[in-house]
Amino acid sequence: MMDDVTDHILVMPVGIEIVRKALRIPCHTIAANAGVDAQEVVTRVTQEQQDVGYDALHDTYVDMMKTGIIDPTKVSFHRLYISNSFTGVIMNKMCLSWLKTIVENKHLNQ
Repeated sequence: MMDDVTDHILVMPVGIEIVRKALRIPCHTIAANAGVDAQEVVTRVTQEQQDVGYDALHDTYVDMMKTGIIDPTKVSFHRLYISNSFTGVIMNKMCLSWLKTIVENKHLNQ
């Protein structure tokens, strides 16, 4: 029984990675639309300090807050919402499969 719980706990990093990828998509899209290597931009931005991002207009990396470039909040919110929904589906599936295993084991033990 505890093996099932451990297996389900190991799924948590999958949910975390889904959220990370969802947060990278707006940066990737902006860079791709600017005609530069989007993966290179995303990699560099994730390695920079917290407020540093890619200025597509000037093809530079700048402090986004100081230069007045704001995060497209609706885009980020939408990506997080979608990733959260997807993660919820995965977690529900894992819970249902765990419950199915418990029910099947109960029937086998009777």
